[in-house]
Amino acid sequence: MLTKKSKIVVVDDGSSDNTAVLVKKFIEAHPDNDIKLIQQSNSGKSVAINNALFNCDDSVLTMVLDADSLLKEDAIERMVKWFWNPNIVALAMNVKMLNLPTFIGACQRFEFISAYRGKCAEHVLKTLYIIGGIGSTFRTDMLRNIGGYDTNTPTEDIDLTLKLLSRYGNKDNIIGYANDAVAYTQPVKKFKSLIKQRYRWKYGRFIAFVKYHNLFLIWTRNLVRC
Repeated sequence: MLTKKSKIVVVDDGSSDNTAVLVKKFIEAHPDNDIKLIQQSNSGKSVAINNALFNCDDSVLTMVLDADSLLKEDAIERMVKWFWNPNIVALAMNVKMLNLPTFIGACQRFEFISAYRGKCAEHVLKTLYIIGGIGSTFRTDMLRNIGGYDTNTPTEDIDLTLKLLSRYGNKDNIIGYANDAVAYTQPVKKFKSLIKQRYRWKYGRFIAFVKYHNLFLIWTRNLVRC
């Protein structure tokens, strides 16, 4: 449920469907809520988020959502509670896969279930390096201070997380995982599309690792000193 303190910015990244029309109708039907529509030519997710971040976002916390994602009813409330800890810079959300009654759907659901345990461990060990796009939440001033998302990367979320780690570190600050804040995402329906998606993820991670290789060199030097 929205409150008058809630602010939603919808960026229509040059969509060819009736997204803008539907959003305008929703805004008209909810005049008491702070909802803004930005329309831009197709420029990609990073440019779209930066557009909202630097031109419309005056909030303390910024949550990023994809067009095909859904939030559990209490997801925002649970996420905000984590940020009472002043050391938290950014948190990933617990993303679950919507049901797809096929073999490829079951594989993706199992993948996300296993990833939940891994991210819980990474949060405790302070080794999380991917704040995924769905439901990812940041302190707005810190996100602006690093210049927002870079636009020259195939995986903007991995790149951004390493950028945050490079700037703020994870010794005193926390870049982690809100395990009790739940969102849902659509599964990939075709095997060919799944391979293409996973290739982009792996390739993008490699590019981000090369770009922020200094993080690994710092970790190696600290390990040697120990």
